[in-house]
Amino acid sequence: MNKKLLVYCLTAIFFSAACIIKPERKFVGAPVVQYLNAQGQLYGLRIKTGFGFVDEAGKIWVVPDGVIIDSTSLPEQARTLAGSPYTADYRNAFIVHAYHCKHKQEKWLAIHRMFFEACLTTGVDEPTAKMMYAALYAYAPRWEANFIVDYEAGVHKRIITSFETTYPDTTFETDCQWIRNTNPSLDAIDARLKGSLTFTQIRKAPR
Repeated sequence: MNKKLLVYCLTAIFFSAACIIKPERKFVGAPVVQYLNAQGQLYGLRIKTGFGFVDEAGKIWVVPDGVIIDSTSLPEQARTLAGSPYTADYRNAFIVHAYHCKHKQEKWLAIHRMFFEACLTTGVDEPTAKMMYAALYAYAPRWEANFIVDYEAGVHKRIITSFETTYPDTTFETDCQWIRNTNPSLDAIDARLKGSLTFTQIRKAPR
């Protein structure tokens, strides 16, 4: 076989295989954390060593060292399903989710879906992980990012518009039973919950 043709064929095979091989979902590193207490109440974590999570698409979600996170991004409905995010097995998934919700550099839905994958990686069973995802979809903060031009300063400003969601608790209980019984896809969960959600804009702020 012609040498150039052989190289071409091997290159094609390599890239075809690379496209077929699915990225491994995993945590990279293990965080060392400091528990933060006030008047005997645990209110947050200081991440003393950074780490990250690689999702199924190969995207790396990094948490740098030195940051402080709390549980404001994780609604009570999710905590009820799997325990305290500070001490439960899914803690590392919670840390990555909390950091990225706080800094809002990614879309809220992408962060929530990453959390679902990260929960599975920590050993949370699939039905529980999907119910926790549903809790985020129904109750967790949301935001939109837009850019405006400040002509006087000659810069683009990133404006974050934040929203609160309202969702009936009794409806969510029914949704959880449906998830247990049918094991739906995340897209199906989104479609089911979307119709019962209401939104309230709470603020706009430059980032």
